[in-house]
Amino acid sequence: EWVDDKDVPQYLKDAIIAIEDERFDSHPGIDIQGIFQAGIGFLKSIISDGGVQVRGGSTITQQVVKNITGNTRRSLQRKVQEWYAAIELEKKYEKWQILELYMNLGYWGNSCIGVQSASKKYFGKPVSELSLAQCALLAGITNNPGKYDPFTEKGRQNAKKRQEIILGKMLELGRITKSQYDQAIKEDLKYVPKSQSQKVTSVQSYFVDQLIVDVRKALM
Repeated sequence: EWVDDKDVPQYLKDAIIAIEDERFDSHPGIDIQGIFQAGIGFLKSIISDGGVQVRGGSTITQQVVKNITGNTRRSLQRKVQEWYAAIELEKKYEKWQILELYMNLGYWGNSCIGVQSASKKYFGKPVSELSLAQCALLAGITNNPGKYDPFTEKGRQNAKKRQEIILGKMLELGRITKSQYDQAIKEDLKYVPKSQSQKVTSVQSYFVDQLIVDVRKALM
């Protein structure tokens, strides 16, 4: 279910940028510093026997490229092509448009494509009505939808831990105040029971299917 940029809370945009790509507003599509930091983080995780890596080296723009092309094959050639495509995408679209694509094309688990369907599935309301705490929770799911599944007890625990990391990052980057951080940390996250969650997956009409195909081709 498509949602326009103007209908998405700034909290959610800031949360996504904070955890996925903190230099999103300034880089040209690829983030050299982020790639270097991701490499260091990967080495540290190996040395520490499985430590937690906060984010990878892919920018939001690169992730949009992956979602459009469906190409996730691990190879140097594919990675270089992805870097080139990300730079070209940045030349053709504004930052807000790229973030809008990210929010609508990403997978949020439990058959949810995009933040609007995920918001309705997990919290029973449109994304425009989400609180800061809910936005930070939602922003963390795409990293690993299975691990951060709000419909399982372990998933909720993992999602809460990641939400707190995201809120901390937002505070560090000046996206929220200390009082907003404290309030969001303490907020009781109420999920819609899976058995009662709003059905957001449905059989689409031929027209919608064709439109999705056309848009994907145009972007590629």
